[in-house]
Amino acid sequence: MSHERSGKRNSQTSRLLRSLRVDQKNKQLVPNNEADVVTFIFFLHSWGISMNKIASTLNEASIPSPNGGIWRTSTIENILKNPAYTGQIVWEIRKGKKKDTYTFDHSHEALVDRFLLHLINTNLKLQKEYGRLETPFLFLNKLNCQQCHSTLETQNGSTKRNGKKYLYQDYVCKCCGYKLDMNEVHSSLFPQVLRHVKDMTASEQVKERSVHYLSAIEQVLEESISNCESDLDKLNRKGCIAREQNDREFEFLVMDEQKQVFRLKNSYEHSQDVLADLHEAIQSEMFFTRFDHLLESQLDNAEMRLIILYFVDEVQVAPQRPARIIFQENPLDHLVSSPNG
Repeated sequence: MSHERSGKRNSQTSRLLRSLRVDQKNKQLVPNNEADVVTFIFFLHSWGISMNKIASTLNEASIPSPNGGIWRTSTIENILKNPAYTGQIVWEIRKGKKKDTYTFDHSHEALVDRFLLHLINTNLKLQKEYGRLETPFLFLNKLNCQQCHSTLETQNGSTKRNGKKYLYQDYVCKCCGYKLDMNEVHSSLFPQVLRHVKDMTASEQVKERSVHYLSAIEQVLEESISNCESDLDKLNRKGCIAREQNDREFEFLVMDEQKQVFRLKNSYEHSQDVLADLHEAIQSEMFFTRFDHLLESQLDNAEMRLIILYFVDEVQVAPQRPARIIFQENPLDHLVSSPNG
């Protein structure tokens, strides 16, 4: 029986090592050559590159997949969802028909920096708010008409004639009929955005303001957590009174309120973890140099779109007037959840 349990443990350990892209040397987990591919996948996805395009990129580079074949979208998705890369181990133990899942945090050194995970989650929120990332319309939901105060929509009237493709892509104000050619908008506005980003990422003042900004939020979070703890103490006392008086209805009400306060406290503590990672990213230059390196490269649509979403608040446009770009005061705004929800 002990041999059977030992065999199962060894089998689980082998699967874990394969999933982690690590080898075991002297009882230590050591990343192997495939670990670089995993971190590369997370890096690409943190820039809004779709799982399908990541798979295509790896196939074009003739990098073999984990099973030695071609990369598929499902393979990329499994890697991105694998908790092992973030320092967690998840064990599933079956007892008859019942399956218990146990999660162990910080069980080993993470292969992927948590900052990349925050960026990926932020990108999902931005996509939900402003529309897809991989779109030819880089300023989708960012152009606002100054005349009627409505957001310009996109219009794709592209067509094919005699085997040749003709592109007619415009930003259109549905209220007043104002229309802007997509390519003209991009060629005029995006260089301005890049210059702004380059100046900002090189500015020590901006970095100092970012640190002060995070510190101010941290203080608010500490106060909020303290208030939650105080509320929980009061609710515990109310719960004791309810039990002494055998008032089940009041006790259930107190328990429901305790659950809400616990959830709120957990969300504040999660925000604290995010802030700690952002502090580290700024101090190590990981956040600002991330943009600095890309400004020297040929950018993909998703990368250009994310730069706009991070740094541009809105673009005000109107007939016979130059467009006016309103930049975000702090590019960290999207990465930090408000303490008040």
